[in-house]
Amino acid sequence: MVTSMLLDAERRKLLALQREMGALQRLSCPGDINPEQVSDLERQQLNHSRIKLQYERLEQEYRFAAQGIIRRSSVSQKSRSQPSLGMKTTPKSRFFD
Repeated sequence: MVTSMLLDAERRKLLALQREMGALQRLSCPGDINPEQVSDLERQQLNHSRIKLQYERLEQEYRFAAQGIIRRSSVSQKSRSQPSLGMKTTPKSRFFD
């Protein structure tokens, strides 16, 4: 639950940064180059790539954890002993005197 919330937060950060970068690119015209805007755009791009890497890493960890849980749950069901399932493993011969 917490990991999915972290993934959603990272996704929202990515979308916000993409919107800001798009707005900065639309505002800057080729003839109207301001060094401050260029540095701000470069900073935004670096932030975007950093957060994107964090998001991808979190998503990969989340997938691995989910796969491990699924594997363990399927393996643990198969490893149950047969008597606990109500099945007899060997027939018992009973001799009555």
